[in-house]
Amino acid sequence: MEQTFEIVEKTLTQIGEIDLKYRVPEPAWHGQSQCFWRLKETPPFLLIDFAVFRRSSRNDFLGI
Repeated sequence: MEQTFEIVEKTLTQIGEIDLKYRVPEPAWHGQSQCFWRLKETPPFLLIDFAVFRRSSRNDFLGI
């Protein structure tokens, strides 16, 4: 899980500088691991919302 978030964050830093990061405390209400990032010089309400789903999850967000 942590390795996935590290890869995503490293990739984002290649696009631009990270201005804000919020990692949702676990366990999150939906049972997944989730993080939000905002890049510098982007609108204040434009966030990247990234969640990691376990294969064993019910995938309620995906409709599967």
